[in-house]
Amino acid sequence: MNTFKYLGLAVLVGGLLISALLWWPSLHPKGPLNTPYAFVYKGGNGDFYWFDLTNSSRKVKGTLHQLDVVEEDSSIQETKYPLTGKKTEEGYEFKLDFKGKTEKVDVEFSGENLLIKEKQGKYERLYRAVDRREFDQEIKDFQDEAKEADYNEEQYFNQHADSFFSELDRTFGYLYSEKEEPFQLLLTIDEWTREGDVSGSLLMRTRKSDHNKPYTETRYEAVGITDGSMLQLYTTVDGKKTKLTGHFHGDASQFELSFWETDRPLIFHAVTEEEFKTKEKAFKNSSE
Repeated sequence: MNTFKYLGLAVLVGGLLISALLWWPSLHPKGPLNTPYAFVYKGGNGDFYWFDLTNSSRKVKGTLHQLDVVEEDSSIQETKYPLTGKKTEEGYEFKLDFKGKTEKVDVEFSGENLLIKEKQGKYERLYRAVDRREFDQEIKDFQDEAKEADYNEEQYFNQHADSFFSELDRTFGYLYSEKEEPFQLLLTIDEWTREGDVSGSLLMRTRKSDHNKPYTETRYEAVGITDGSMLQLYTTVDGKKTKLTGHFHGDASQFELSFWETDRPLIFHAVTEEEFKTKEKAFKNSSE
């Protein structure tokens, strides 16, 4: 996460704290819903929710806030869901517009905390009552965890990329060779960059029924990109630009790739030069 993202997170968190001050219910009569600064819940997937509520007589108004981390850019996003509520014999009933749907939940007190029960019994969530100091700390912890998760993800990607391109650099080529197929393919990567650009060639050897010339060889120049997972290559076949798509299987030892002469992807395996020569000789002998 770069400096601009961190500044953006700081601005957002600062805005959240300021907005929290605005809805602090000190102007409302004291009551079990008005007394805590907020009711907070942290989900197992990293989502963070809190209620801000005002209660007068038997009616409730407020907002359910949700914070989550946007995977694409690791920024923090806040979503607000307005709600209304009413007093019931057991506690309260909240009605809120949640992700485009109207949802009703039953609310009971568990000590000073709120127990939220979905009407059909699909879930129960305990929202903790917190004061302002605790709320500020919860927001800070969420921000710190988002930074740490982004750092760990970036570290993992860099380590994976280092390992992948190091293995790619040591690989002689990638071979597809099956006895029942009338062709044999060898993809060699001649150049690559840390940014994922690759270039090389695809050697295609095809069996023929002509005894004087039992097989033909055609070499296709190829360029493309990879991030260590997906793979895209471009070449020219019979004068037409052709795109080949696929992905690596975890590391640089094998990948699957589409091929213009089949309706299914083919699996290529990394080979040494000696292994390739052995397979090459076997193919030539079987073609004669």
